[in-house]
Amino acid sequence: MSEYVASTNGMLELHFLTPYSPQLNPDEQVWKSVKERVAKQKPLDKVSLRRLIQGALERLQTLPEIVRGFFWASGLRSYNMNSRRLLLSRRF
Repeated sequence: MSEYVASTNGMLELHFLTPYSPQLNPDEQVWKSVKERVAKQKPLDKVSLRRLIQGALERLQTLPEIVRGFFWASGLRSYNMNSRRLLLSRRF
């Protein structure tokens, strides 16, 4: 992975979290949002469940403000969103 990160010429930086820290992980916020949205629609089978999950994830792709909020809720800040460079830092 470090080779790939190096190949991005500074466009990507990795910041490692503690082994289990869901409160610091924006992914947890994503899945919470997806679960809440899917649960309200009560899928009846695996096919409809998959379709609802995919739809919820695709919806989030169109809502950058919400996704940015997941970083803030996790105590992380994203900077330079317009320059296509993502930097993460922990708020203390």
